[in-house]
Amino acid sequence: MKSVLCVHQGTEKYGSDRSFVHAVAALAEEETLNVEILLPANGDIVDLFEDSGLAAPNVRPLWILRRARLLSALTVGLPWRLHAVWKAARDLKTFDLVY
Repeated sequence: MKSVLCVHQGTEKYGSDRSFVHAVAALAEEETLNVEILLPANGDIVDLFEDSGLAAPNVRPLWILRRARLLSALTVGLPWRLHAVWKAARDLKTFDLVY
């Protein structure tokens, strides 16, 4: 069985968030795939996963580069962001596919 990690940067219910949930639901229908979901925080999107009958997503801090927070991301927040990159690299080795 192949493992797929589905990562999304948002936690709202906007168009891209809904499209992500639909894509994950389509992947989850494939019986030969073990699908896991990763979000940067809990939010409104969790309701969409529940409504689709999908497992609750895993939540952990992710380095999401945003222009408004660029300076703090590269200074004060750098240590935990490097840790997030390390975890992302580990995910790339652990899962067969990252979406």
